[in-house]
Amino acid sequence: MSCLRWSFAACTVLWISVSSCWGQLEGQLASQKTDAAPLVLTFQDAVARARRNLPQFLSARTDLGLAHEDRVRARAALLPTVTANTQFLYTQPNGTPTGVFIANNTIHEYVAQGNAHEMLNLAGGEIHDLRRTRAAEAALRARLEIAGRGLMVTVAQTFSQDQSGSGARRRGGTLRRDQGSDPI
Repeated sequence: MSCLRWSFAACTVLWISVSSCWGQLEGQLASQKTDAAPLVLTFQDAVARARRNLPQFLSARTDLGLAHEDRVRARAALLPTVTANTQFLYTQPNGTPTGVFIANNTIHEYVAQGNAHEMLNLAGGEIHDLRRTRAAEAALRARLEIAGRGLMVTVAQTFSQDQSGSGARRRGGTLRRDQGSDPI
């Protein structure tokens, strides 16, 4: 009998979740049908979309970010390391100023130690790593600039071809397309 109750409860939960998902799906389909207005793109919108979606540009931007982090880590390797330890050693007093048995130096002892350490390899090592990562970052910054220029040329050519009359309508420096067309 308990197995029958469990299966009835499971079926009820399943029915409720399916009915709520069905309502959400109908709402999404209805909103897609009402938003059938044509898409209006300006040149700046087309460039922004291309910067978000063009794989070569995204790859160059990611590589530049990784090179920047490598340079930050190489520069941090040249900085000194500092460590600090503090302690409080407590021995319970027995009423006398020196105590009968004290394992520490006194009844209440505070210990603080610090260490600053820096090691530079004058034969190269970290300094060469920093120079190498700076050069790599500069090269990847140039690659990103080239990818950005190529993106602008591609978008400008595509935008001007679409505005010249291949199925698009031009209105006031913008490009109108239907929602189902390929985005730039």
